[in-house]
Amino acid sequence: LLRRPVTGPRGLPGALLLGLLAVLAAPAGAGVLDGSMTPEEELEQGFEVDRRPPALLPMVDDPGVLGFVHDLGRALVLRLGPQPVVYHFRVIREPSLNAFALPGGYVYLHSGTVLAAGSVDELAGVLAHEIGHVRGRHVARLQEKTSTARILSTLAGIAAAAAVGDAAPLVVSQGINVALQLRFTREFEGEADEMAVVLMRRTGFDPLGLRRFFQRILLERDRGGDELPPYLYSHPEVELRIARVEELARRVASAAERPAGFDADFVRARDRLAALVALGRSEWPVAPAFDRERGDAVLLEAETLVRAGNAEEAAARLRAALVEAPGDPRLPFRLAELR
Repeated sequence: LLRRPVTGPRGLPGALLLGLLAVLAAPAGAGVLDGSMTPEEELEQGFEVDRRPPALLPMVDDPGVLGFVHDLGRALVLRLGPQPVVYHFRVIREPSLNAFALPGGYVYLHSGTVLAAGSVDELAGVLAHEIGHVRGRHVARLQEKTSTARILSTLAGIAAAAAVGDAAPLVVSQGINVALQLRFTREFEGEADEMAVVLMRRTGFDPLGLRRFFQRILLERDRGGDELPPYLYSHPEVELRIARVEELARRVASAAERPAGFDADFVRARDRLAALVALGRSEWPVAPAFDRERGDAVLLEAETLVRAGNAEEAAARLRAALVEAPGDPRLPFRLAELR
């Protein structure tokens, strides 16, 4: 989203850092070394990095949250037309305001970004921006400009420090920045912002949502909060990007009606995520399947008995059903009402 280290102030676990470094520095094929990275190599690189986080990071696995993020991201991607990659959207349980994209269509949101967003337009702006980085092949284009020899010469020291725990997470993340040059250039950030505005107009979202999220970042910076990487405290370009987004929003006309349902779904998903984060959970337990038709029949029978003045018989029928077919949460609830 911003020119930033790969991680926020709290950093990523050393094992994941090593994995990221190894995959991003190692050639997926000869193309990485000779300065031309193929789309197939991008897909392989993104997949190799993406498969590591679930075992090493506190990922959000809740289907209610991920389903919404996927649907929102998918609505944006569909407006791109046919794509050479399948986009995947993840959420990390991490409070910092951050998001990043890997080659091959892997987009990560920090939970802090979802919770800080004041509207679905703000979150759509963040996702559209990261989609813009994937569409623009920005990681691959940066790697093509980067000296592989320089990467490898710096990699060993960073990896060793991370492995033995001598490097603080922030130092390691800054080292990744230096070694792999993953801070996007002004050119690439501008491209991603422009793509975000166009994509949001095509989808029917308000592109000024991205501006509002940038303004939230400025507020966090100005109040000295700890949810931003320290280098952002003196970052002068956020204000310039706000002005640029405003200009683009005026120039690009809306090409679609606002999609229905996303506003309410956003509030539900954000509230659900807030509860998960507060409890330190990655997902809510899924209720076991039960025979709904059988439960409906028992409830109807019990209701008939109650209306006939046979509440005790209705309670007995419900207790018997709980023994015969446990799992229907409606049965004990109705039984409690009769007591």
